[in-house]
Amino acid sequence: MSKNLSRRDFLKLTGMVSAGLALSACGENIIELPTSSATTAITPSATAMSPATATPPATVMPTIMPGMGRLMLEFYSTPNELKVRMINDKFLIGIGAATSSGCAPLNILRDLRLNGINLFRVWTAWGVIERQEGNYSGVPCPDESFIEYAYETGAFLDGCGTLFLLGGPYIVPDFVSNRPYKEQKRMAENFIRAVVQRFPHITSWTLNEPIAQNVLGLSREQNYDLFVSASHWIHETNPDAKVLINMIPIPVDWSSLHYDPNRVIDDMLSRGLEADIIGIEIYSLWEGSYQDKNGCPRLDWVGQRIEIFRRYGLPILFSEVGVPGIMNNVEQLEKQADWLEAFLRLAHNDPDVIGATWWFTQDEDEYIPDVGLTNDDNTFRPVAKRMFKLAEEWNPSIVRVLNGQNYLELEPGEYDVIFDKHIFRVNIRAGETFVITAH
Repeated sequence: MSKNLSRRDFLKLTGMVSAGLALSACGENIIELPTSSATTAITPSATAMSPATATPPATVMPTIMPGMGRLMLEFYSTPNELKVRMINDKFLIGIGAATSSGCAPLNILRDLRLNGINLFRVWTAWGVIERQEGNYSGVPCPDESFIEYAYETGAFLDGCGTLFLLGGPYIVPDFVSNRPYKEQKRMAENFIRAVVQRFPHITSWTLNEPIAQNVLGLSREQNYDLFVSASHWIHETNPDAKVLINMIPIPVDWSSLHYDPNRVIDDMLSRGLEADIIGIEIYSLWEGSYQDKNGCPRLDWVGQRIEIFRRYGLPILFSEVGVPGIMNNVEQLEKQADWLEAFLRLAHNDPDVIGATWWFTQDEDEYIPDVGLTNDDNTFRPVAKRMFKLAEEWNPSIVRVLNGQNYLELEPGEYDVIFDKHIFRVNIRAGETFVITAH
């Protein structure tokens, strides 16, 4: 990957939003011809929540207007209106779809996608997938049906638990501990190759906090060897996958090994680390002088974190973000949302930052109070609504009335097409008709 790769070039390389991906996910052969009569069909799977419908008789279409493309719907009952969202700005607004405390309800995750959230970090932790040595059939969180749904609808997916050397059997299996390093490395390789192969729709894979936690008690050189090797295993198993190296942005002494972020990256790059994205964690829970009067990280300090990692020439993702709110305190929840909006605007305005992830879908009172996206009745809190607002601002949606027709003519480009809690990612090309068929 070019060290000067912009966020938009990077996302284009991943192929995450092409019509071809959306179609191939549905098992269709793709044949597009540059005529108004040649069409391409999407047959959404059950995970896309499409109703079983019959295809209506073919309709005689007028000639496509010059410079335009056509979107045609083949449903038994054509909706009266569609919402279309042209995707010009591919900045990633993401959430941690699951954390160690559990997984957000699937309907909430689908509502997030419908409201423009386009990045989901999937919990694929070692101890979740490999509960017994050599058995890699554990269920990720969210489950495979949501991974398929998010992929088909153009979302960017990150396997956020690929190599987390943290405490707890839900992250590193018990049977890995107290083994010689050579065996631990073999087990890690087997797991990483298995999980990357099992989930080809996941766009990037996270290697988390090298050196910082060190639950296995490895030496510094063993840590470097394991993380560098893991980056190679990922690329060898899926050459299209990206490696995200996830970093705490401040020095810490959480284990016997002192952690300094720049030293760790420098040391691993010199040993052959194959990193495609640098992840930066931004939390209010670390003590320090970087907090504002509300206990949130100061934005000038956040900007300094970007500069610390910019010198590596890699796309930057704010991989984990969280600041506190106070349940049932409207003023405090709005302050939480205000901070997030200002933070997202700062990130969006930097050409080297490709996106940001609000890590918590649910409250994690042990770490940060009232940080979840929803209330007890599953209605969205201000922090989620602010994310929706920015997603709409950066990729505005337009309601198009069909007036009894089953087609629209649109400028060429990538679109989210939304109706009745369905969402499709389509690529409209000049002079061609793109057909969405639901069977």
